Amino acid sequence: MIPECLSIACLIGLRPIINKYLLNIINVNSLIVISGIINFIFILLYLLFIEKDTVVKDFNKLLNNNNKIWLYLLIFITFAIFILIDYITFKLLKNNKAYLIESIIAIYPLITILFGYIILNESISYKHFLGVLFIIFGIVLLSY
Repeated sequence: MIPECLSIACLIGLRPIINKYLLNIINVNSLIVISGIINFIFILLYLLFIEKDTVVKDFNKLLNNNNKIWLYLLIFITFAIFILIDYITFKLLKNNKAYLIESIIAIYPLITILFGYIILNESISYKHFLGVLFIIFGIVLLSY
C-alpha cells in the first residue's frame, strides 16, 4: 500500500509543476479544455480495451437503481474537479509559487477526516487527529 501511495504522491506533486509550465504557454481556460479532451480520449481507450464489460454492467446497474443520488453526486464531483478545482488552482498557479499553493491545498486530509466522520461514520482516533495536526503544522512552516 505505501509504495503505491507514494507513487501517487509523486505524480500529484509533479502535476502542479507541469501545469505551471503549461500555463506559461497557454491560457487557463485552454488548459482546462485541452486537458479535458485528452482525459476523455484516455478514458475512452481504457473503456474500449480494458474494462468494457465491467463498465457496461456497472452503468446498467446505476441506470436501474431507483435512487438517483448517484447521478447528482457524479455531476457534482465532475463539475467540482474539472471546473472549479482546476480553474481556481490554475489561476493560483499562474501567479504564485507551485509549492506554496499545493501545500495550502494539502489541508484536505482534515476535510476528509471530518466528512468521513460526519457522512460515513468512520472513526477518528487521536493518532489520525495528531497526523492532521502535523500536516497543518507543516503547511504553516512551508507557507512562511
